[in-house]
Amino acid sequence: PQARTIQTPLKRTKMDEVFAILLNSLYLESKIEIRKAYSFHIRRYIELLNIFVVRHMKLLLDALFSCLELPDYSGEETRLNALTALAALISYAWPRIPLHKSKINRVLLKLVSDLCPSNTEVPDKAGKDGVSAHVC
Repeated sequence: PQARTIQTPLKRTKMDEVFAILLNSLYLESKIEIRKAYSFHIRRYIELLNIFVVRHMKLLLDALFSCLELPDYSGEETRLNALTALAALISYAWPRIPLHKSKINRVLLKLVSDLCPSNTEVPDKAGKDGVSAHVC
């Protein structure tokens, strides 16, 4: 077999095509139960594609962010699946993560604020100025 050089790009496989279809379907789907089913399989595809998942990075992040931003109110399984997929993506495609870190941080911060109860207040320990801090 001939060694691959930088001039010979890797060809897209059937798995790349299937993964792209899965990501498009997840991104465009509006029914919660179907989104949950699609999001369940994303992590496994990331593991199978390994570093070659960077071919799908933009669409993958858009699909994961859409899952993380929309609540499903039934156990939050879609969000949990998206978080495990994001963790897998970070571990396999770590060289490209710095390019997307600000958007990843913004979406994760929004997720934490969505899951945090809004009426939880803890009085300030200093107590001098009467300021309350919101804590999850």
